[in-house]
Amino acid sequence: MTAVAKIERRVSAAPPGHLFTIEDFLAFGPPAAAKTAASRLSKRGLLERVRRGLYCKPRVSRFGRWTPSPEELALAAAHGKAPGPAGASAAAALGLSTQIPARSTIAVVGNRPSSVANVRFIERSNIERVSAGLRSAEIALLEVLRDDLKWVELSDADIRNRIHDLVAAGDIDVRRIRRAAKHEPRRVEEKLAAVLPA
Repeated sequence: MTAVAKIERRVSAAPPGHLFTIEDFLAFGPPAAAKTAASRLSKRGLLERVRRGLYCKPRVSRFGRWTPSPEELALAAAHGKAPGPAGASAAAALGLSTQIPARSTIAVVGNRPSSVANVRFIERSNIERVSAGLRSAEIALLEVLRDDLKWVELSDADIRNRIHDLVAAGDIDVRRIRRAAKHEPRRVEEKLAAVLPA
């Protein structure tokens, strides 16, 4: 089976609106073959090129064609860099604030990706965020704690209850986030212990 056929099968199995990076296709062939396959699938309408190296499976409804939000594009563009919301975006993502910032902020480990419109990137150095495989909500919690809860609108008890709900729902893995927090500023690890379930 050719690289194009393998990638086409992968794209067909994904839900409409799913974002792909070229890295998602490297398991099916070398970079040149992956880029060629993505280009061919775009010409056939099975993929839509959103920006360099980033593709979307089209999603169309009676209201028209869906396009990914700037935050979704930023998270996909930062694939492999443990991306997640930061600042006011982090507090909103966790349900700790009702304020929705006009411009999303995304934290990444290492160098920031090339610009994504209406998104601000913050570089972090904690490689353990990548090694631990932290997900978006876990990154958001570390970022909220780094900011000393400055964007949060809830009481301490309500913060704990909300974090406990996220842990119970499986959005935050206590073991993983504690592992990564050991490499954050000391205050983050101390505050994390206060909000996580015992």
